[in-house]
Amino acid sequence: MTAQQPPRSSGKNPNLAPKSSSDVKIAGGACPLMKNKIQLLPLRYGLVERLDPASEVAVPYKLKSRPLGIRLLRGGWLYVIDNSTGYLHEYRVEKGVVTKFLWKGKEAAQDKRQGNLTDDRLVFPRSSTLHVSFSEVQWTAFKCSQMLKSRAERDHFMQVIDLTKADCEKGGNHLLTEKQAAKWIAELAEQPAAIKAPTGAHPEESQDYCWEHQPLYRKTQLGEVKKALQPKHEHDHLYLVFKDSIGVMRDLADEQDKVVGWIESWVAKERNDLKYVIGSYIETLMVVSDSTARKAGASSKLFEKTTPAQRQKIYDYINARNRLAGMHRFDPRVPAAQTDVAAKKKAMEEALGDDLYDELEDDIEVIEDHSHAVLEGKGLGARGIHDLVRHKEMNQYLAAERVHLQRWNARLDRITADRVGLFTQAEYHRSAWYFDTNVPDQLMAALVTEQNCVRDMCRTEDSLKAVSEYFHKYPYYILPAFASRLDLAFFISKSGDLTKWLDDIRNLKGGLADAKARLQEVGGLMGSHWSKSLTLSPAALSASQAVNAAYSPAIALRLQDWLAAVQSKLNSPDLKAHLDKLEAYSNRAQRLGSLAALKQEGADLQVATEQDVTLFMSRLASLVRLLDSEDQLTAARDRAKADSKRRSLSEAQRQAAKVQKQQLNQQLAALRQQRAALVSQIQDSVITTGAAQAGFIGAKLKIDPAQQNLLNEEIRRLRLGLRGAYGETGAYSAVAKSSALPLLALALQTWNLRDALKAWQSVSKDPSWKDRVIFYGALMAPVSSALSVYQNAHIALVDKAFKAIVASSGGKGGMQFAVKLGKLGLGLGAVIAPLALLGSVGTSWNNWNKWLDAMRTGTTSEQAGALMAFVGDTSSTAINAAITGKAFAEFGGLIMEASRAAPGQRAVALSAAWATRGARFLSFSVRLSPWGLAATALQFGGETLYNYGNLDDQQRWMLGCCWGLESKGWDWPTHAQGLAEASMRPLITDQGLAQRPQDGEESRRLLLSLPGVSMASLRQHPLRLTAEWEYQLGWPAKDIGEIVRNNLRPVGDNPLTLELEVSADWSGPQSRLRLRLAVQPELAGTPLKQNDAYLYYSIPLGSTASSEPIKGEPSVGPTRIAPQWIEITPEHLHA
Repeated sequence: MTAQQPPRSSGKNPNLAPKSSSDVKIAGGACPLMKNKIQLLPLRYGLVERLDPASEVAVPYKLKSRPLGIRLLRGGWLYVIDNSTGYLHEYRVEKGVVTKFLWKGKEAAQDKRQGNLTDDRLVFPRSSTLHVSFSEVQWTAFKCSQMLKSRAERDHFMQVIDLTKADCEKGGNHLLTEKQAAKWIAELAEQPAAIKAPTGAHPEESQDYCWEHQPLYRKTQLGEVKKALQPKHEHDHLYLVFKDSIGVMRDLADEQDKVVGWIESWVAKERNDLKYVIGSYIETLMVVSDSTARKAGASSKLFEKTTPAQRQKIYDYINARNRLAGMHRFDPRVPAAQTDVAAKKKAMEEALGDDLYDELEDDIEVIEDHSHAVLEGKGLGARGIHDLVRHKEMNQYLAAERVHLQRWNARLDRITADRVGLFTQAEYHRSAWYFDTNVPDQLMAALVTEQNCVRDMCRTEDSLKAVSEYFHKYPYYILPAFASRLDLAFFISKSGDLTKWLDDIRNLKGGLADAKARLQEVGGLMGSHWSKSLTLSPAALSASQAVNAAYSPAIALRLQDWLAAVQSKLNSPDLKAHLDKLEAYSNRAQRLGSLAALKQEGADLQVATEQDVTLFMSRLASLVRLLDSEDQLTAARDRAKADSKRRSLSEAQRQAAKVQKQQLNQQLAALRQQRAALVSQIQDSVITTGAAQAGFIGAKLKIDPAQQNLLNEEIRRLRLGLRGAYGETGAYSAVAKSSALPLLALALQTWNLRDALKAWQSVSKDPSWKDRVIFYGALMAPVSSALSVYQNAHIALVDKAFKAIVASSGGKGGMQFAVKLGKLGLGLGAVIAPLALLGSVGTSWNNWNKWLDAMRTGTTSEQAGALMAFVGDTSSTAINAAITGKAFAEFGGLIMEASRAAPGQRAVALSAAWATRGARFLSFSVRLSPWGLAATALQFGGETLYNYGNLDDQQRWMLGCCWGLESKGWDWPTHAQGLAEASMRPLITDQGLAQRPQDGEESRRLLLSLPGVSMASLRQHPLRLTAEWEYQLGWPAKDIGEIVRNNLRPVGDNPLTLELEVSADWSGPQSRLRLRLAVQPELAGTPLKQNDAYLYYSIPLGSTASSEPIKGEPSVGPTRIAPQWIEITPEHLHA
């Protein structure tokens, strides 16, 4: 806040001044306020830290961020009009005290009065009614006259002080007694904060009044405040508190800047922004959510039979269990965690009910197992998040820093609520009346003051809406420093007429059809208020643009809401009704600002004539006919293409079909050229600043030709996806005079979009999906580019005047005992040993590729583990083979001995054989047991070591990130690139063969999902691919990149999903499609796996679809040819 500091206290104690001037006791029991005159000691309403007088003193308004209290004056001027005499009294305030009584009179003759009257005290009759005002600038003669001539003006713009109603104990409206002043003046009575700032808080948070732009607050004593009190008014004085809403709003703006500065300091300190963002992302992976449930494979009934609140109870319980599982046994927090788990489980069961809980119990267990595996790892030696990052340190950091960020953001929200609340209560515009805009210095002061009060005010969605509605109600405040041009007569006789007139021109195109006539009408309504608002010096113009920078997002909010709804309703039956509502979305301030822009720029509007609309409609009809012809040719071409490969036809028939296909392709190419030329004409016809002279729709904005050419060039560059910020081509080197001009262009462009969509609806009747894609793509590409340029043009004006992640992984008993033991050993061994052999062979076979891949490409840990496990698997197989051989040999010998014995002796011989051969088998098995144990140990040890080193891309990223146990010190771009490569790899899903609805022909559909990619980002970073198709081993492979590009079409945008339709003739038992993709998500700085030959996909095209999505691998991959790289942009997808 621009003000000066009150004087420092002298070494003397003012409270020790003579009793005659400072003693507050009333000698002899005299009643105060009994004399005919009262001396007024001036104070002001201002922001305080804690001392809130609202419980005893009526303050003008209450705030959320901090109390509105009583403060000493700041530098400026005080004005008091005594209605009993009609005199205006003018006082100068410097360093917080009244220093001069400049002037008193009924009519000011000069703008600057330098008088120095002898009595600088504010002394007025007890019977007077006063009008008072604090001002940052000295009133000019015109402003003095405005207040002196009209009691109604004074009532509206100044404070009314009725001294007759003052009470010696309770004071009065804006009047305090000495007792009240001593209790509530912040510089006298405010005590230090009782609560210390939190640990880790910014040092300034513990400093009172650190948010003041200049340090005004200082402790003082009552004697110094009463220094100007005359002894004769010791018992006849009150403290007059002046409103200072501009000072309050400036302090709030400065406090917001201060808090934002704290956050910026926090961000810059020790890579806090990086640590917080990465830590928060890892934390989302550790917390169970709907995403976790889907990844875990929970059944659909979990989502179908529960509400989000019920599912959250399940997740809360599992998260509580995971927290408990992550604690050590002797952790002092364990008892509390156990209690929390029990409470969360009870809450979950109560939320679900017995029946639903029983039904979902298996799903809950599946989610528990999955989340435990994520945190602790799955399998021997496998590592989870707890083994990859310093999770305890990270959680402690997040908890501590989150406290600071939440505190600062909550403080910012309260400040914003106060700033917007004061602004929408018209406190600023009612307070800024005293600047005289006819005086250049005061016009600049008014504009600078407004900018200081409202800068960065609209920082939340709610604040944008509130300010938007305020300007819709009071549109005239959009004009430069208009609050300072106001008089009460305007409010009484003109403001309502202006609002009604703006409503009458709600139809922007019709309302501005005759711009000159409209300008004359508004000039007649507003008189000199209009012309003077638009005649600004270059310096004032620059300041005005800075002011409007704070308002423009709010004023354009209604149009932006309308445009957002258009995007969501393009293929909806609700589109027509929404198009008809555009007028209701127009802000009155935007309408008035549009007229102001036309006036300031000397611009004009050219509204489409009936002939223009007819020509535009005929072009649309031609486009519809071309699209129909294109569909017919495409269907005929596809039939010829299928016939050329149909084996049931003769060679001659296939050749004829191939020739026909080529002819149809040539016709299609020519037709598409005609369509492209026609689409280009239609696109130029809807651009507000376009060069089309006939056949356009809506309205054209006619501005300076050089500036118009530069704007159109920028739109052209943006449509082509060329890099570079707005203005690099010089598109705004010639600064527009009016900051409302881009908003006017934006409004007109929105209107043209509405007219074009309505025209398309009337011509196309029942368009196909393809027709919609082509037209909407052709229309939205230039319109979105134009809207972006017009919006960025505004940013360039202001400049001339001033990283998510994703969302995103178990013997001695005689002969009988010997027989039983032999049967147990050999009998069961003959069965078990072969089964064990089969098991070990199966394990070796199953692990063979895993171990081989690890030996080839794995890390050192994976290779060592693979070698150990391979030796273990092999040894186990060999041992089981030996035991199986021994079992078969002994069991065969037993059968032979039994068969050779005499019939009467067979039972005895068999028992003997069981005893002896069984014992030998057991002995053999026992001798091999240590080797078996060693093989098992190698298996488990190798598996453990392999699992420990076998990490996926996301786990490796976590291990090396700023919170990883093996942190590599990456910067943000490296973090972002690694995370994108780990979690945003495109997937291809094979939907199998199916009949096409349009012709019944069979085809295969492949869906390419591109996480982190949108249509907008695809324009900046096109998708690049190679495509190779091989029908059968030994057959030559074909480069089909162009075919793939021509057959891709968008089917989703979050993430961007493309559908590739593949002919059924491409399918076969050995048929395979090989793709290599170079794709760059918005999070990444370079294409994924750029250093590893990008991403390779091998897609089998058999008769059945692949059961799992195909994930690209970063490798060269086997290719038969060297296919060409093909680039894919949004234009290709809409072709």
